[in-house]
Amino acid sequence: LNSSDSRLHKESVLDKAYTAAKLGSDECDNFLGLLNMCYDPYTTFGVKQVDNTEGLVGKTNPWEDFFELLSALDSRTLTGNDARDAIETISKSFDSVEWNNVCAPVIRRDMRCGISEKTINKIVGKSDYRVPTFDCQLATNCEDRPEMKGIKRLEPKLDGVRVLMFVDQN
Repeated sequence: LNSSDSRLHKESVLDKAYTAAKLGSDECDNFLGLLNMCYDPYTTFGVKQVDNTEGLVGKTNPWEDFFELLSALDSRTLTGNDARDAIETISKSFDSVEWNNVCAPVIRRDMRCGISEKTINKIVGKSDYRVPTFDCQLATNCEDRPEMKGIKRLEPKLDGVRVLMFVDQN
């Protein structure tokens, strides 16, 4: 994805990965799952600084352990120094190329590959890889809008910030 600035090229790469994942490719399934976690606004890892590694070659690249680490970070069962130590330990199990170009950017939530959740969702449709989006309806004037007739509740917007609340049933 980093190799080209072309939107069509990036969509082609994602489309090939999606097709391969549907055909059973674990690598492509992992790739799309990581993209989902990286771009999902509801997934957070609570970590900003993740160091790159240098010169590590021929490592096992334990993807299952990496997904478990991400889950622990997201659920906040792993935080603070324990999180930092776990990230450092697992980073030594990955080739530097894999860690620096995939793992660390996912934890930082910054793939820097020139795509957005919109691009991902265009390719993966309504599959499990779909990235949830958060859209806020902009305020509009209700004059000349017959569907907005009736009783309205108006509240002043004091600080210029719109706040929305989501209730999780868990």
